[in-house]
Amino acid sequence: MVGVGLELRLALTRRAATRPRLLLGALALMATAFALWALDETLVLCDPSSVLQGHAAWHVLGAAALVVLSRYYTGEATRS
Repeated sequence: MVGVGLELRLALTRRAATRPRLLLGALALMATAFALWALDETLVLCDPSSVLQGHAAWHVLGAAALVVLSRYYTGEATRS
């Protein structure tokens, strides 16, 4: 959590060098992924006969967050 807070602080204070929306988007995707995973683990969202599974959504949203986060860091490197 401390690392996330520090990264957000840097992103928001160095507005010209970064795109904080990408960082916030990645965080939102990971938070949503974690919420779906938690609901699946507690059997609130678990339906074994369904194609849509919380754990699978966690993997997909985690991968999407990784793509968005890599775009954030790539943009930071090219703007410096």
